[in-house]
Amino acid sequence: MAHVKLNAGAEFDILSAEEHKEHISGMIDSIEELIEGKNGTVVVRNSTPFTLDGSGNTPADGQGVMRIPTGYDGLLVRCVIDYPGSNATALKSCDVRILADSNSPGGLRSITNQLPNVFTDGDSQASVFRAGQDIKIAIVGGPATTQIYVTLQVILLKHQKPARDDTLEPA
Repeated sequence: MAHVKLNAGAEFDILSAEEHKEHISGMIDSIEELIEGKNGTVVVRNSTPFTLDGSGNTPADGQGVMRIPTGYDGLLVRCVIDYPGSNATALKSCDVRILADSNSPGGLRSITNQLPNVFTDGDSQASVFRAGQDIKIAIVGGPATTQIYVTLQVILLKHQKPARDDTLEPA
């Protein structure tokens, strides 16, 4: 750094253009780490409600409730599925599955045999959704012609892993 004398005994530090560029770059890196957090950004998303058909089913490939942003992977750690008029003492028996768009037609996880329900996983066991994938919910035999409300808690991590050779995962 250059030192410039202002008055007798006073000094003022001035950054060179290169030092200024390094300083700003370091600040940007610090801000990105602060925003993203060491373990990822936690997103809580209420999906748009969707209606089950007359038999209480979603489409066979599920109903999209969230798309993972480009450049990130998502760890699904909580999924709450509810409907108006639900009663925790009178559960509706049905099959509920979590899907990752067309890459997992059999479902990533069969989470419950009843509604309403809360699905919770730790980040070490959570289902991983890749950048651009849709998180979908499939229901079979639920309450007919009823609106379903889904709330998701997803940890977003910067996408770091390449696609695996043995799956249809996008890069």
